[in-house]
Amino acid sequence: MSHHPRTVRAITFDLWDTLVIDDSDEAERARQGLPSKAEARRDGFFQLARANRPELPEDTIHAAYDHAKATFRRWWKVEHHTPPIAAWLKVGLDQLGITDPTGLEALAAELARHEVDIPPQPVPYVREMLDALHGKVPLAIVSDTINTPADGLRSILKQHDLFKYFDYFAFSDEVGASKPAPNGYAAVAEALSVEPAHIVHVGDRQETDVDGIQRFGGQAVMYTGAIDRHKGDTTAEVTCADYRAFGALIERLGGLA
Repeated sequence: MSHHPRTVRAITFDLWDTLVIDDSDEAERARQGLPSKAEARRDGFFQLARANRPELPEDTIHAAYDHAKATFRRWWKVEHHTPPIAAWLKVGLDQLGITDPTGLEALAAELARHEVDIPPQPVPYVREMLDALHGKVPLAIVSDTINTPADGLRSILKQHDLFKYFDYFAFSDEVGASKPAPNGYAAVAEALSVEPAHIVHVGDRQETDVDGIQRFGGQAVMYTGAIDRHKGDTTAEVTCADYRAFGALIERLGGLA
């Protein structure tokens, strides 16, 4: 077995807590007098259920919402796919006997815009890091869509002038599977004509980002500059706490081709 370093021919990035800071938009929502996103989602479901069935008890509606959210989490974390917001909302409505709801699509569209209308903020030094890489190696995003679908995530990147750096996007709602399933990485490998061994993926989670790319055959960078989830307990080849040091880490992984 060869122990020579592998040259890096493509770099992929997770989005949440890797390019932008998850929930960094909540402070601005509070400043504007808006409820948190979680509260807005729950209240939106409640109002929709009441509009369709006014007689339903409050606790019954909240229990149905909790069931819907738990169902989505199972889809995402266990079954590794991320259906659109309307799909998990419908799970809760079905439990309430609301089979043909008025207003479902409008609510789903409203919830999908939360992070577009008030976008989360970029992680420190991300532009400088991407500037240094742009044009030297293909860059892509492999990220799960949770409450904001792919088109919304593209909008967030455009608002922060980050979209231009990337050659390809593999969002879970478009490739049909969430990490650590290989679909996103495979889509990048095919689109960029790069073998798995020459892909480096950067992310903040061991179980999705690191496990996902390593099972696919690539190398992992654990990014801890937004949140250090694992406190060093990772199988990632390298850890990055500050994107100002990213270039040196890429050299340790084999350097750019």
